[in-house]
Amino acid sequence: MSVDWKNRRTITLLIVAVLLFAATAAGGIYLRKMNRNPVLMEDFTGRSRDDVMAWAEQNSIPRSQMEFNLYYDEEVEENIILDQSIAPDTELKKDDVLVFSVSNGKDPELMITLSDFSGMTQEEIDDWFSRNGFVNVYYIYEEDPKTEKNRFIGIVEEGTEFHRNDEISVRISLGSGDGQQTVETTVPDFSSYSRTNIQAWASANRVTVYFRTAPSDTVEKGKVVSQNPAAGTKIASGGSVTVTLSSGKAIAVASFAGKTKAEADAWIRDNGLKAIYSEQYSAAAAEGTIMSQNPSSGTLSEGDTVTFVLSIGYVTVNDYTGKTLDSFQAYINSLNAAYSGSAGLKLETAVQETNDYTPGTIISQSASGSVAPGTTVKATVASAKKIAVDSKAGVPEGEFLSYLASLPMRQGTASRQYSDSVAAGSLISNTTGTFEANTAIDYVLSLGSYTPDAALYAAGAPFSSLQNAINNANKSGAGWTLTASYADSETYDSGTIISGSASGKTITVTVSSGKVAAVPNVIGMDAAAAEQTLRNAGFAVSQNNIGYSNDHQANIVFAQSVAGGEKRAPGTQIIISLSDGPKPVETAALPNFPLGLYDNASSASSIISSLTQIYNNAGFYNLSFTTIPTGGDTEYSNMTGIKSITPPPNGAVIDKTTLIAFEIFEGETN
Repeated sequence: MSVDWKNRRTITLLIVAVLLFAATAAGGIYLRKMNRNPVLMEDFTGRSRDDVMAWAEQNSIPRSQMEFNLYYDEEVEENIILDQSIAPDTELKKDDVLVFSVSNGKDPELMITLSDFSGMTQEEIDDWFSRNGFVNVYYIYEEDPKTEKNRFIGIVEEGTEFHRNDEISVRISLGSGDGQQTVETTVPDFSSYSRTNIQAWASANRVTVYFRTAPSDTVEKGKVVSQNPAAGTKIASGGSVTVTLSSGKAIAVASFAGKTKAEADAWIRDNGLKAIYSEQYSAAAAEGTIMSQNPSSGTLSEGDTVTFVLSIGYVTVNDYTGKTLDSFQAYINSLNAAYSGSAGLKLETAVQETNDYTPGTIISQSASGSVAPGTTVKATVASAKKIAVDSKAGVPEGEFLSYLASLPMRQGTASRQYSDSVAAGSLISNTTGTFEANTAIDYVLSLGSYTPDAALYAAGAPFSSLQNAINNANKSGAGWTLTASYADSETYDSGTIISGSASGKTITVTVSSGKVAAVPNVIGMDAAAAEQTLRNAGFAVSQNNIGYSNDHQANIVFAQSVAGGEKRAPGTQIIISLSDGPKPVETAALPNFPLGLYDNASSASSIISSLTQIYNNAGFYNLSFTTIPTGGDTEYSNMTGIKSITPPPNGAVIDKTTLIAFEIFEGETN
């Protein structure tokens, strides 16, 4: 079908038809958007920011409905969602704003203490820096005869603590270099290399590489802008290369002081930057406006982070009237601890005596509601009115208790003491001074004068009972003195009073140190009779036998350890001394031989040896030998043999212990 374009009516109808079609199409699109299916919120925790953006685009959720807040996180990688404002499986309403907390990776400003790299290889050192998030580490290669090749020499920069984004230069040994040829390599064109690739090439060739960044409108962020020396240049191990990487397009920093967070977010989003917000109280900046930012001027690159401090306005202080001062102080402390301590509130207290409030309760406070940071809040705290308590010494207890009730005060602890001046049942003393109402008042009540029972110190009474009675009484102020002496007794057991008396407030007693009995005299008795006599008297007995004795008769007691008549405690051991009497005589027959038998003996020593053997065989051992000189001009010149034996060797039977004396001529000396 052909259209007559010259016919104005035809053209008009066509225009109307086109407009109706466009309106119908637009209406359909609008209706489809207005009647879109309900969107259920997904769980994005642990997922990437890109996942959120893909989901939002798929469900036609405008960017204005989403807000991303960045936080440094030591555990979660950059751009991973930490939490979200709307729970999963919740239906998203058209006015809802989704707020996501996003990890901005490790804090580059975090200060970290370097490890001790001594003895470590470059690979081990690089691994440590990578695990700890350092991003500006350089390796400088040097010849060092003292350090093994590829081992750590030192750090160029001083100190042991560095921020993650600080530049750190690590010196690595190339070895001594002795006898080694210089190794050269050709510098490649780094334009297509990543920073990691460049660093790997530098490490493999032991070349120091210095990275610098510069903004570029033409080179993609992270790609090489320039290098020095140029590609194709020869470079030796230990040399250095400087590579400048693009930090992306240069972005002029805009100041948002006094502007809203929405305005700052829009600028951050439009320029591909990141933002981290912190909040502080402020009286100078309106709530919801930016107080400060870092950086506040200069230029940035894509992906850089800007930190903003956002005002949350005045501090809201609750009214703590009627509550305790401790709880109010804790509340003020909690406000001051939040938002980087920006509340800066101070608390001053004043005390007001009153019985209308519990002590420690706040009666009033000077400020509540919205207050400026740094405000001093004054709290008036209730303290009970003070009441004077007087001394009531000498007053009966009942009268004193009535006095306390009239103040009003409470009865405290009543202790009791003996008193020689205050009647029993009356007060010796009470706590005095000025106190809050209903304070417990302690007092001391008289037990009257203390007089110990005479039976306590009578003869035969236990001394311990008297001691306990006096000690207990004195603990309550009795003031008595006890004096004791000790003596043996034939009547009373140990610890029993023998006699006692009282004078004034002193008791004097004699105490038995134990029963005693007279030891019988058993000297001259035979052993059995002596032992029986001592045992009958209550003593223990043991014997000491000295063996044979010519001075004492056998089995007759000639001594005892405790003399007869002396007194000892029953059970004391008495030692009696005995003997076996005179030792019996043993006899033997003397040898019988003529003295001349030895006249021709060669020496005195041979004669002595022979005689010793003869007499020992006969049973005689008590032998004495005397040698007679025979040399020179002596009386017995040249004589040999035996001069004499006393008693003579005649076969007579005598005591074996008899001394046998021999005189022997010396005879020949060779």
